[in-house]
Amino acid sequence: MISLNEVKQSLSITFNSQDDYLTSLLYRVVGEAENVTGYHFIDDTKEHYLDLNNQNNTTCVVVKDAILQHIDFLYSKRGDLENKRNDSFYLVLRRFCRNGKSFF
Repeated sequence: MISLNEVKQSLSITFNSQDDYLTSLLYRVVGEAENVTGYHFIDDTKEHYLDLNNQNNTTCVVVKDAILQHIDFLYSKRGDLENKRNDSFYLVLRRFCRNGKSFF
């Protein structure tokens, strides 16, 4: 699982006042990634679990990077209700769908 500290580091945030918001973004984006790919990234007891901290697995590295980039996108657009769709996030994830099918 991606930690709050990893999210803050990727956003170059050193303060704590946004921790709750960033945590909610993290769980939202990881949930979206799970829905799109059909893999689980939080609960390691579930079938089709992928450890996003496995640096030896290209899928894990790319999916983790896409999640962090999407959190960055949403955080930077937090006041903009019009433009909250990041199509590149979904395009990247669809490449890694279990059984080649998007579950989204």
